[in-house]
Amino acid sequence: THLESADDTPRAVDIGWSLATTRAALDHRAVILTDTGADTDNGTDNGSGGGEAMAALTALATGQPHPRLITGQAGVDGKTVFVFPGQGSQWTGMGAQLLATSPVFAARMHECAQALAPFTDWDLIDVITGAPGAPGLDRVDVVQPAT
Repeated sequence: THLESADDTPRAVDIGWSLATTRAALDHRAVILTDTGADTDNGTDNGSGGGEAMAALTALATGQPHPRLITGQAGVDGKTVFVFPGQGSQWTGMGAQLLATSPVFAARMHECAQALAPFTDWDLIDVITGAPGAPGLDRVDVVQPAT
């Protein structure tokens, strides 16, 4: 109702920010897929998917299906995964503080180091901690498995 009665069409980026930062992270989740033609610089829709997004939002509100609407319930099984987006996102010392302060993380990293050892001429822990003589992250054969 708020979106339909707004004087100015709110930007999708503003709506997303507000929902992500001011609402409780509840178990039930919904995602509305928007058109890839959206203007990512300013968060506006360019008229390419606003009607569809609004229709999907209405479907969510009324409990109806919609092709751009995905709903589900977040499940927590107690496992944590660290996902790094790939080469280019790394920095020197990435993971070193966690390695030094989290015994669980350190144990998994040492398992990874042991698994990598037969395939590399460098040590993962040395790379992460920046040990003298360890190769740098400028080598693709180091950065990809280290990340």
